[in-house]
Amino acid sequence: MLNLLMFFITGLMLFYINKKISLKSLFKKTPVLSSLYGASQSFFHRKESWILLLFVSLGIGFGSLMFKLSIRASSGLIIMGMGMIPLLIHYQSKAHQHALTFNQITTFLQHFLAHFKIHHQTYHALHDVSQVMDDQYQGYISHALNRINENVSYHPLTFLYDLCPHFNILNIMSWVQHVETHGMDQSYEILDMLENDIDDWIEDATIYIKKLHSIKNKILILVGLSLVIALFNQHMLSSFMDLSNNEVYQFSIFVFMSVLYLTIIKAFELLDTSWILRSECLWKD
Repeated sequence: MLNLLMFFITGLMLFYINKKISLKSLFKKTPVLSSLYGASQSFFHRKESWILLLFVSLGIGFGSLMFKLSIRASSGLIIMGMGMIPLLIHYQSKAHQHALTFNQITTFLQHFLAHFKIHHQTYHALHDVSQVMDDQYQGYISHALNRINENVSYHPLTFLYDLCPHFNILNIMSWVQHVETHGMDQSYEILDMLENDIDDWIEDATIYIKKLHSIKNKILILVGLSLVIALFNQHMLSSFMDLSNNEVYQFSIFVFMSVLYLTIIKAFELLDTSWILRSECLWKD
């Protein structure tokens, strides 16, 4: 009965992982993993992936020996561990994407205001800013420049507001429209305020993300401490019990390790947090 429960827990954990990231996609080229993992190939087509999974399997196997787990329990833990690693890489990759998105948006705003201060025209400011942006944003800027050339009633920063409806962006859009209509006179103080707002935005977002990383690290430390405590308890139990043949012990440790797996996943899930807070946006999806 306990062996069936172990099998059920293993399947349940794999089902949970599959809901987060399709395990089938690991055999295909996936842009989410590729952003961090260097990926023009699928996860399982890279030699580094197999080496990583091998070390994880060896580590779990060594831990199973220390806890005197049976082959069935060890196999279940290894299978869950091999499924967990791609998910952790997925969360690390998402963290990289969120940081890159925020960096692109704030870099654009800082450069745009600097160039707009010189030219007082969005067309020239956008043209100069496009030189420091990546291909995706260069495409957005090119489209905005074309709309300006067509004399269409279109705010050139609309594309950025559509991507990130943050109140700082709306403030900049309103200020730019005011300057182009009434001139730059008496607007330099507002420009300084807008630049300070962007700096504060960057600082606040950085502090917020650092706190999340700190929470994740503290959770992982607690996981490590719980393993050490469990090993001490196992050492005491082994002095008067045959743990290798005790099914209740085997099942208890298996459940304990499964909970630790889930805790690690939840800790890394904190990384999948946007640097742009939804509460600071003027509308939500």
